[in-house]
Amino acid sequence: MSVDDCRQYIKFRLMRAGRMHDLFDDGAVAQVHAYSQGICRRINKIGLLSLLEGTFRGKPMITAEIVEANTGGLR
Repeated sequence: MSVDDCRQYIKFRLMRAGRMHDLFDDGAVAQVHAYSQGICRRINKIGLLSLLEGTFRGKPMITAEIVEANTGGLR
């Protein structure tokens, strides 16, 4: 899956959950793609961990920094 496919997949998953606006910025999507290698199960796991971290930090947008904080053991 390419970076653009990953972006669309994340948007689709968020829309199915009721989110109509972007929640992951471009840097975050690039990080998710790099760590997941475009594998859907990994995208889901990284996305969930990033959403939890973003909520914990009180951030309205998931950034590359937030994704990086949750992917240290995935490479």
